[in-house]
Amino acid sequence: MARALNKKYFGNRNIGSISTTADNGIGGKSIAGFSLGTAGTHYSLGLTATISAPDIVEGVSATVTVGVNSTTGAITGYTIVETGSGYITTPTVTLVPAPTKTYLISTATTSSVTVPSTDGIFIGMLVSGSWTGGGTIGSSAYVTAINTTTKVVTVTTGKVTVGTIDSTSNVTFTDTGSGGVAGTVSYVVDNGIVGTVGSEELAIYCSAFLPTASQARNYCDIIKQVSGRRYKVQNADGNGICQLTAGSSLAAGQMSIIATDSSGNTYFVTKLTNHLVLLTQYTQNGSNAWEFSTGQSVRWTFSSATKNMTVNINNA
Repeated sequence: MARALNKKYFGNRNIGSISTTADNGIGGKSIAGFSLGTAGTHYSLGLTATISAPDIVEGVSATVTVGVNSTTGAITGYTIVETGSGYITTPTVTLVPAPTKTYLISTATTSSVTVPSTDGIFIGMLVSGSWTGGGTIGSSAYVTAINTTTKVVTVTTGKVTVGTIDSTSNVTFTDTGSGGVAGTVSYVVDNGIVGTVGSEELAIYCSAFLPTASQARNYCDIIKQVSGRRYKVQNADGNGICQLTAGSSLAAGQMSIIATDSSGNTYFVTKLTNHLVLLTQYTQNGSNAWEFSTGQSVRWTFSSATKNMTVNINNA
């Protein structure tokens, strides 16, 4: 096999995320952070968030904490706790408000209630409720302080009408935040040192239909080169040997890699070596002329393609 593909183009040189090495040998990216985006309003300090799972099998899910302004309930930012690994497509952030809690109160003042437990109550939660003798919580009453020792929850001043405390005197605490949307994702930058956690080399992006699978997957990770046209790959279905093909509809045992010229025209790669690809024309970008013909051997790069000289192969 002449001019074998360098293993640095596979996913198997990455160690893993900042807190685990269980995901050795996969491509994809780790998450460095999210910009603020839209801050929203009225979130409680109990707001949490989840990040969507990575695209590559054995990848580690990233985790994040959310900062909230205790006065306005606006989101102040996102802090990555676990960078994760194996991300190809842009991950999404899902905000998870604190669960609603209802407690029986024992005493009340015009700005506080005493409850049997403060578990699950957070500053910024909306407080609501009414009971006998005219007892009620006025509109727009929010938790402003919590004493976990005395179980006294301070509410916006003047919002509580005491009334008569009895066995029906329940108060509900709700996270009513809305409008928050995370902004642009940023990724961990490769430290250039192979064999360390900070190695974030991006692998060749390909699709595959494993021989024993029931469907094609839009992302696979190359594990080993068998020949210039055949590779051992892995995806969510496991791993197996697939052959490069020119076709948008894959059959079992087939895989595809897409190359793009500087004019935006795309090609199927039917043979891949360390420096060259064999191309089959796929989609033409508007009226832009094809830069390369079917059956032509061309140099490839992960960088921007050069007109009539190189094609780009997407890496992830």
